[in-house]
Amino acid sequence: MLLSLMVALALAASSPATDPCRDDNGNNRCSPAMQEKMRTLYRVAPIETYANAQVRRLFFVDGYGNDIVALEFVRAAGSGPMVRVHFRHIDGLADLKPLEKELTLSQWNDVLALSRDFEKSFAGPAKASENGKGKGSDEAMTICLHSSVYWGEAIDPGAKKRSVVDDACNDPPIETFAWQAAKMAVAAFPHCDLLDRSLARNDASLLANCSGLAGDRLAAARVFNEAKGFRFLDDKQGGKLAELAGYQIKLDLQGAAYAGKEAEAAWDKIFADGNTYYYWDEARGSDSETVQVVGGIIRRGKAEGGSDDQRADVSMTWEEDGGQFEIVSITAGVFLPYRKSSP
Repeated sequence: MLLSLMVALALAASSPATDPCRDDNGNNRCSPAMQEKMRTLYRVAPIETYANAQVRRLFFVDGYGNDIVALEFVRAAGSGPMVRVHFRHIDGLADLKPLEKELTLSQWNDVLALSRDFEKSFAGPAKASENGKGKGSDEAMTICLHSSVYWGEAIDPGAKKRSVVDDACNDPPIETFAWQAAKMAVAAFPHCDLLDRSLARNDASLLANCSGLAGDRLAAARVFNEAKGFRFLDDKQGGKLAELAGYQIKLDLQGAAYAGKEAEAAWDKIFADGNTYYYWDEARGSDSETVQVVGGIIRRGKAEGGSDDQRADVSMTWEEDGGQFEIVSITAGVFLPYRKSSP
């Protein structure tokens, strides 16, 4: 294993520039087939279909090859400039509507300035040194692993489409555009801006977290922040409910009723087998003081591909008390066959 790591590091260091098309899983993000798959994932049309409009579009892929979020900045004929945040489609779930907000003229001008030369690349051939071995042997070795990949597109009336895919290891111009655009998008939506930055890798991931907020989204964002690790549970997180539960929390577990400490113990017992997990799907604010959270308990089966997995739907009610939200009730249904397809 050590030898394999040394070889991988040597290859990463000796390459003049990371392949701009490849994500961390080896997917070719430059291929027409992959780009069509990405558009389908976010339910967006080819950028050429926008008639008489200025459009800037960005797709974010994280350092592990995962699609995170897509952004669009659009100024259509007869309309003001808009920013749209598109969320990934997940099989078996309804499509999430994109977030949309009108931009100020200053913000729009910033988008145009940032995207002016984003399709250019600084990457070039390795420079030969006097010893003929590329960089001089006394220079520091730079290693770049698990880097983000960006796909950017732009189109203007009467102009050809501009498009580029590049890797963060190459320090490409599109990287500056991408992260400034993501920062602008976060600031445009108060419930996204309210989310705890420590619970996301970066602004793109933070925007993706916004996909799980609905209703009174400011209240939902507060619960998201206070829940922290409770949005995903396994056997290593016993006792987590006690930190967030109201004094007389009620648990309806497949028809069996528990309250208080008994409810906390019964909840923890669900995950004791090490093969059962809780996932948070959505937080929906009913009002400023009440948030309904829906998710599911997944019990992993033994069949390859998860064909015998089971899921029990879970709903939680969070209420504000003394300036903080706490869980006052949980209802967990019966386990039914479940297989979550890849998006």
